[in-house]
Amino acid sequence: TPVPEAAPADHLSELTWLIGSWEEADKEAGVTVHSSYQWARGGNFITRNVTVKRRDNPVLEGWQIIGWDPVAEGIRSWTFDDRGGYSEGTWTREGQRWLAREYGYAADGSRTSADQTLTKVDDDRFFWESGNRTLDGDPQPGIGRIEIKRVKGE
Repeated sequence: TPVPEAAPADHLSELTWLIGSWEEADKEAGVTVHSSYQWARGGNFITRNVTVKRRDNPVLEGWQIIGWDPVAEGIRSWTFDDRGGYSEGTWTREGQRWLAREYGYAADGSRTSADQTLTKVDDDRFFWESGNRTLDGDPQPGIGRIEIKRVKGE
């Protein structure tokens, strides 16, 4: 008897913990980052909307689609920002830690790359950090570990 193939949603089930609203705030700098992850219609993709605000004024908006790549047999993401930049990432898991290796372009055409790491702490918290960042091949400063918390009641 043939074994039924897993649906794309089955492969994404490991990321179910992300579904919901999340927020990080740097009160000193007056910066707030709000992300909302949800299942796309059909359940085969996860979508993320992100808004960065400085003192209640939006400074960046972005959208991400996370899905199963049946050719590479792995999780992949596509990220777009409101300035016209975009990137594509491949995701790998090590325990409670996810690494998204991303390559893309800024709105001006410069090449970008970064390793985004999400580490699940519990159902209501994860750490995010960004390393190995480049702009047109030149190394850029990393972003250290930031604690992201689930927004309750949304």
